Amino acid sequence: MRLPQHARYGAPMSHGRSRRPRVSDQCLAFVLTTPSLVFPWAALIVAVLTFASTHPSLGIIALLMVALVPWALVSGGIDVPPLAVIVVSAVPTLLLILRYNDQAALFLGVVACTWASSRGLRLATWTALILFSAVSVVCNITNHWDQGGWVIWTTGMLFGVFAGSLLHRQRVLTDQLEDARHELDIAAVEHERKAIAREVHDIVGHSLTVVLLNISGARRNLANNPVAAAEALERAECVSRDSLETVRSVVSLLSSADESQRDAPLPGGADVMPLLDQARRSGMPIEVVLAGDPSILEPSIGLTLVRLLQESLANASRHAPMAPVGIDLAIDHRSVTLVVCNEISPTTRSASDRIGIGVAGMHDRVAAIGGSVSTGAESGRWVVRATLPRPLNRAEMSAPGSTTDRSPA
Repeated sequence: MRLPQHARYGAPMSHGRSRRPRVSDQCLAFVLTTPSLVFPWAALIVAVLTFASTHPSLGIIALLMVALVPWALVSGGIDVPPLAVIVVSAVPTLLLILRYNDQAALFLGVVACTWASSRGLRLATWTALILFSAVSVVCNITNHWDQGGWVIWTTGMLFGVFAGSLLHRQRVLTDQLEDARHELDIAAVEHERKAIAREVHDIVGHSLTVVLLNISGARRNLANNPVAAAEALERAECVSRDSLETVRSVVSLLSSADESQRDAPLPGGADVMPLLDQARRSGMPIEVVLAGDPSILEPSIGLTLVRLLQESLANASRHAPMAPVGIDLAIDHRSVTLVVCNEISPTTRSASDRIGIGVAGMHDRVAAIGGSVSTGAESGRWVVRATLPRPLNRAEMSAPGSTTDRSPA
């Protein structure tokens, strides 16, 4: 089933006025989509023309009815052998010209040549061209037409072959275009699905990590320090509520066609330090070496940096709970360099080489902004190194010098 363009995930519907198709485009579309009707109608028009050039008689009517039988079957959608259509049309045409000198009947040859060529039937096209050209030659000799009359009719049939080949080529190109559009629709849907899965994974994964850390701290302090336990549970509640609201906003964004609801703010560089502080308060031991101010980062760079930190902290909490996490973040006017390292327990070292959706999402995000990232185990530690290029920012270059924050938990 082909998906309409407006059915893509996250693709806004077009509310602008569509261009009104031209009359020529409509005629071409009709010829391309309804070939089973166009050519039978053309054959019927040729039959009517014969009455304008000759005196009607029962013989003419009978021969025309025989010639129109295959075209009537074609118009009804019946699969008729192409050669049968050509032969059954050619024989009455020959008799009409020999007996009644009805030259207009040769238009059936032009229609037959065009029809066969428009369907891409090479054998039927050559058969129609040769057969009806032979009819024109025989009738030219027998009925003493003007010198070269058969040349005119043969040229007309050749023109019909050329026009039919153009129609066939146009139909092939139209089908290829539709297939390409279909493939693009599928690719767009898959791309949006991956983007949604990556975004939800980053949001929910980090939030659940913080919630679990707070719940673990509350469980340890429940007997000896009820106040600290209550504070940890309150933080877990706040994080869960914020995460739920974020997921609801994402779902609303996907299900709503209102463009005004598509401008929800995304995290940026200003959210880097609150993110780390939230992880610290949850009990994760983090040591940060910061050079530069992340709050002045461009939106795309800041968002990518936040997502990298969220995924790195979530992986550290999952594979090495309560183990120290080292973060080295350097920001200058040309690039952002991030290094996150943490210990990995022996039980998770065997799985450290596997690439999950989170790690794959990190690589996709960084590649989207032209950066580089590497993830892997080094000497018993899991290390994430990322370099995010950023445009030159003169305001930042003139800003005060960088600061360094060394704050182990």
